[in-house]
Amino acid sequence: MEIKASLFERIGGMNAVNAAVDIFYQKVLADDGINHFLPTPI
Repeated sequence: MEIKASLFERIGGMNAVNAAVDIFYQKVLADDGINHFLPTPI
C-alpha cells in the first residue's frame, strides 16, 4: 500500500506556505482598497 503525501507536503510544506502568506500580506498592504483590514507592520 502506497502512502500518499498530504496536500501540505505536496505544495512544499511550511516554507511554501510561509512564502505564500508573506506575498499575500505584502500585496494586501499595497492595496489601498483593502489594506485597512490588516494591521500595519511595526
